[in-house]
Amino acid sequence: MRTFFLFLPLLLTGCSPYYLNVRRESVDENSLASTFVNSPDPRRENNSKGERFYISYRVPTTRRPLFLRIRLFYRNREEEIFSFPVKRRCGVKTYSVFRERYEKKGGILSYACAIVTKSSPSEEGRVLKEWKAAFWVDPVIYEDGEDQTPRKPAPPSLPNRYTDR
Repeated sequence: MRTFFLFLPLLLTGCSPYYLNVRRESVDENSLASTFVNSPDPRRENNSKGERFYISYRVPTTRRPLFLRIRLFYRNREEEIFSFPVKRRCGVKTYSVFRERYEKKGGILSYACAIVTKSSPSEEGRVLKEWKAAFWVDPVIYEDGEDQTPRKPAPPSLPNRYTDR
């Protein structure tokens, strides 16, 4: 009985009603099943490079519409935002970026995903659960639209004791 009361606080505080996990996977000709069994496959000849995201989620029963919002930040400093409706309490959504779109933008630099109450980013919606990549930084947009990524100033040069005499 005494151990039950010791574990009771852990049981009451450990669970969250919302769950969100994102897994990123690189896709190329080596990730196809036909590569391992050495069978002919036209996709191996196309050199289709890209990335695939597996987004698993779990939400409590609710009457309001919920959406998965994915934000991709590419290496050429472009950002894309996609929204998908959440139709079931739990599930997995797969999103892929392949071929020309992937290569033209230089690949994906960082990404973030969230469960929100509104579908478009212009509408004010509540973020219920958010998952960000380790290198995610919200982009900074300047008024003149010059550059979206702030640069660090160069460190001051210190005198070299061997050359500056």
